[in-house]
Amino acid sequence: MAILIVLRTKRKQRQEYVRIAIEQSLSRKVDMGPSLAEKREDALMNARFYLRDAPFELVSPLWGIGNSDKKFHFLVKSYTEPGQFILTLQTKGENVKLPLKSLSLRQTIKDLLKELKHPYILPTLEADFLQGQKVVMLTIRPFAERRGSVRDLIYQTKPTKGYGAKYNDQRQPGRPLAKKFVRNFGRQILEALDFLQVLGFPYPDLHCGNVIILDGICRLTDYEKIILGQTAHYATFTKDQTILRDFANVLFEMSCGFEPTKKDIKHPPETCNEQVAEIIHSIYFDDTPPTLDDLIAHPFFNVVPKGLTENAGEDIDMKPEYVEVLQVITGQKSLIKKKRKKRPPPPEPKRKPDPKPVTPSSSAVSSPKVEPISSAPPPPSSLGMPKMNNPPKPPSGAPDRTSLLADIRN
Repeated sequence: MAILIVLRTKRKQRQEYVRIAIEQSLSRKVDMGPSLAEKREDALMNARFYLRDAPFELVSPLWGIGNSDKKFHFLVKSYTEPGQFILTLQTKGENVKLPLKSLSLRQTIKDLLKELKHPYILPTLEADFLQGQKVVMLTIRPFAERRGSVRDLIYQTKPTKGYGAKYNDQRQPGRPLAKKFVRNFGRQILEALDFLQVLGFPYPDLHCGNVIILDGICRLTDYEKIILGQTAHYATFTKDQTILRDFANVLFEMSCGFEPTKKDIKHPPETCNEQVAEIIHSIYFDDTPPTLDDLIAHPFFNVVPKGLTENAGEDIDMKPEYVEVLQVITGQKSLIKKKRKKRPPPPEPKRKPDPKPVTPSSSAVSSPKVEPISSAPPPPSSLGMPKMNNPPKPPSGAPDRTSLLADIRN
């Protein structure tokens, strides 16, 4: 009997343990939100929905091409233009400064992205915001199917492969690029940064994965991330990370074949080019670090930029609404109106209490009684005589006025 009681008790404890474990598992799933598979399914549905009315056709999803669960890529082809293109869907980040649900602002952003035309900027063929509760932005740009990004070139891999398979494979480490490529690519990147700086367009997400090689020329991409408020790749690399420090990291990766750490920046490996190491050190540790113009004029980047014309980027029509958006992004202006707090109504004035009537005491002298006047007396006339409403009639039998005057004359 005692054995049965013990077994039943243990069974109940085990069932209670299983119930608690299931509840904790379900609560964790709720806290984590939708899974990666569900996010991919939603992204695929949104891409197909958009392409129904667009001059593009879906070829295949590129699930593993990036390392973010908020950004998804699809390979598409055009009905009118040759080549392949990449469709990107991404949601807004935590650092957004723009009211992205405004329809007029969305149109301004789409026009601005399409307006950015420069030999070293990857052009935006289509830009749009999907309808729905969440802010989801869509872009379509040319796909560099041959070379991919600078990081793909460093690791000698295909751009369509998964992120982990491309960059985390110990059997295939990255290889430094030749000095001529570092010089030419570095100069092209600097020219692209100069173009964006002249426009006032911030670009805090420079890294080798965002430098696309198309037709042998470097082109910057993902410049809409600052609009969506997404966290930059090197945002936490140092406390005072700048665009030129990002450029120094790109120089390091091209020269050494791998991404740097803070220790690598201080002590570059011996395989790093000596001039590149000096440039990186000056950007990070000089009391007066070089400016963008100083780097463009540096002897190491004294090469003829391929594909750059004298008037490149000068045909940009920077409309006032574009400038306003850029001012908001850089913190010079705000478009988000703060809600005014309702002021409480003013307090009502305190009413003085009515004076209490004074009751005469028994010892007080009583005042004479005044009888009330039944009717007001008539006002005095101009001669000081009382005005009579109706003159008195003469008594009967009295002589009239005419007979009296006749007697006086006689």
